[in-house]
Amino acid sequence: METLRYYSVGSHPSNALQLTSDHSAPFHALLYNDGRGHILVANRASQHPLFVNGAPHRGLVELHAGDQLSIATQPIDWMQVFGIKPEEHMELEVKEQNNISVQRGMRVQLILIYAAVAIMLFLLAVYI
Repeated sequence: METLRYYSVGSHPSNALQLTSDHSAPFHALLYNDGRGHILVANRASQHPLFVNGAPHRGLVELHAGDQLSIATQPIDWMQVFGIKPEEHMELEVKEQNNISVQRGMRVQLILIYAAVAIMLFLLAVYI
């Protein structure tokens, strides 16, 4: 069985997640899983913000393990919606941070190699 990659959220009956709050728009937000483990929520109702950890947002927000999402006055358990365990999401975020660190280290090494080549070319030009 294939799981949905996105869920429409709002008060309209055609939404995958229907809200009952009076402060929700018919098509309030869109929850999206990009397939790599990144969960994004996009606000589709400009007059009504969505809240992540109590802070209002009107655009696109990436959700991380432990983030609390609420739309209108209703909390949304987004990890349960996508069937993600908190440990899985934390593990993915740790792997991404490790990859970023490795990439930074490789960039530094590449810069040092380029600097060494430039110095060698300069020295060759001076002595020839």
